[in-house]
Amino acid sequence: TLCTAAGCGTLPYLSPEQAGAGDGRVDVRSDVYAIGLVLYELLTDMLPYPVRGEPGDVRTAIINAEPLPLRQAIALGSLDRAPGLTTINRDLEAILAKTLAKAKAERYQSAAELGEDLQRWLAGDAVRACIGNRWYVLRKTFRRHRIAVGIAATVLAALSVTAVTIGMAWSRVRVERDGARAAARTAYDLFDMALTDIEESVRPLAGGVAV
Repeated sequence: TLCTAAGCGTLPYLSPEQAGAGDGRVDVRSDVYAIGLVLYELLTDMLPYPVRGEPGDVRTAIINAEPLPLRQAIALGSLDRAPGLTTINRDLEAILAKTLAKAKAERYQSAAELGEDLQRWLAGDAVRACIGNRWYVLRKTFRRHRIAVGIAATVLAALSVTAVTIGMAWSRVRVERDGARAAARTAYDLFDMALTDIEESVRPLAGGVAV
């Protein structure tokens, strides 16, 4: 147990502010950090940074050392936990990383927020720890509403095929219309030429001709 200006606690489970980082003020976010440590240890059978050695070295690790990624820690841990790697994904890693952030402002601001994000992870929804990634949110939304998205995609595909079919039919009608107009113009020109020839051949007979 170590006692500092921020209070007393078991050294390996102290938050960075309890170990002397930042303003040293302890609030509910320090408890969120402790919950994250316990959850991390339950999943990996180890803490996210070295906790053996002189108290000064342990405090330095708590303040400065970045947590070992969750799946990497499980792989390095006991073999009986290795199968759990298949159920650990980036969402849970992101939740633990946010819980164990060195700066209090970057953590969950309450245990309730942490609990809600864990519920989202269990339900397969987008978690707040990854909410800044738009593609991530879009992918999660599609996955959650995959039936509705599938129906919408089917309807959209049907409308696209219908639009293409109508467009092709209209193109054929337009070609046929243009062809009919061209044929009519040709017939009119031939008819006009015939009338002109007849008129020129008949004109000399108008006043009589010598036999």
